[in-house]
Amino acid sequence: MSIISFSFIGFLFFFFIIYFISPKKIQWIVLLAGNLFFYSCAGSHYLIYLAGFSFITWYSALKIERNNKELKEILVRTEQKEEKIKLQNRYKGKNKILLCISIILTMGSWAVLKYGPFAAKNISILFRIPSFLNTMNFIVPLGMSFYTFDAAGYLIDISHGKYTADNNYFHYLTFISYFPHIIQGPFDRYNTLGKTLFEKHSFSFERFSQGFGRILWGYLKKLIIADKLAIPVTEIFTNYESYSGIQIFVVMILYGIQLYADFSGYIDIVSGVSHILGIEMAQNFKQPYFSVSIEEFWRRWHISLGQWFRDYVFFPIFRSERAASIRKKYSPKISRHIISFIAMFWVWTGSGLWHGANWTFLLWGWLNMAIMFFSQITEPIYTTLRNIFHISLKNKIWKLFRVVRTFFIVCFLFFITRADSVTDAIRILQQISRDPNPGKTIGLFDFFPCLAPQFVVIVLTAFLSMACIDFLSEIGKWNSIKEHTPFVIRDFIYVILIISLILFAGNGENIAKNFIYANF
Repeated sequence: MSIISFSFIGFLFFFFIIYFISPKKIQWIVLLAGNLFFYSCAGSHYLIYLAGFSFITWYSALKIERNNKELKEILVRTEQKEEKIKLQNRYKGKNKILLCISIILTMGSWAVLKYGPFAAKNISILFRIPSFLNTMNFIVPLGMSFYTFDAAGYLIDISHGKYTADNNYFHYLTFISYFPHIIQGPFDRYNTLGKTLFEKHSFSFERFSQGFGRILWGYLKKLIIADKLAIPVTEIFTNYESYSGIQIFVVMILYGIQLYADFSGYIDIVSGVSHILGIEMAQNFKQPYFSVSIEEFWRRWHISLGQWFRDYVFFPIFRSERAASIRKKYSPKISRHIISFIAMFWVWTGSGLWHGANWTFLLWGWLNMAIMFFSQITEPIYTTLRNIFHISLKNKIWKLFRVVRTFFIVCFLFFITRADSVTDAIRILQQISRDPNPGKTIGLFDFFPCLAPQFVVIVLTAFLSMACIDFLSEIGKWNSIKEHTPFVIRDFIYVILIISLILFAGNGENIAKNFIYANF
């Protein structure tokens, strides 16, 4: 069931009614039933993966916590220091084995399903193994990249004692299968989202109005901006030999806008649904295209994924025993750069592969890493040059330059992932320097091939609205404007959004293509 289908609207209508009229004590059971029904619509057999992976991590986390409690009880009765150390090491080893087995079973299965064909293809090419490996293909269950990461994060948090494991498996399953975040995130933590899932929620008209407005805005971003921009983006990237360099350059920018409208539109929709229920999910976007650097961009874009890699990959490497040995061997400055590079390499290799089993995604991840690492080691030079030329970081013109520069870099990096292969990406870049139609005057509509002129105007209007809202949010005025907007005007805006969606979004059971990040 796509969230951009009429079936989903119908599902929400009946689900909201049943959820809010149900006794408060069983609301979480209604939520669990709704989660499983929603997910089963993608294929009931996928529930086997969901139930199996969630049970493995739930049981392992419970066992690890019980081992820790058992150790504390034994240590209280133990007086000898050496015996205490032996006990601690033994229980630490038991928990480590449990953690590793659980992670291998869950994330290992996900890795095989998602990356098995990619690995097999490259191995067959490298070692000239029979070509049947090139045809290997597995079906990856919907949302598997998201719920396996949520489950792994829960297990790791419990092993570190950050919060208490839930004794009720069905509570935990409700968290893992929560339908607003199971397909495209955000990645939520059990100690935050898990608490609000099981609270008693009453219907609130104000909350419904706020959530409904965000849902409409998400649909407009997805159906009016992202899906309409997908038409010229697909056309130019597919037939790039027929288009001029400036058209290809512009379509790189359009793809960056399409990707943002698509993904943030989804987050707006599911966050609006969740807000109506009284359940708050993690923030996933914070005006990323107003970032002044690549590093800042990744603190604002897909925030929950960045935090996941930071907490479960970067910091463990940065604080590891190997990192400690590097610190002893080299000076603080050099050791910091070495450890940062190692940690960033694994973070961006993992992030690249998470987004897709293709060399284009790996290259995209490594280029992000290279830019960030280069910025890190050259920061003292930048600081010196700024002092020489008396450039203040608060200078508005300088900040605008940095924002525009970062935006173009990000769009270029995203373009690499849009190409089918690294070879295709290089060929498209080469085409930018050529002009198949020398001397031809290019007008506005030439940048939007296969898109009717009236839709070009509509898309640009919607994009400017999105940009204005992001700008007002960036300067901290958007929430104030919303709060002081009379209900009459707010309702009028809702009507305009609904009419726009009816007139311009299309029709049919699934009125638009799937979300881009659902493929990841």
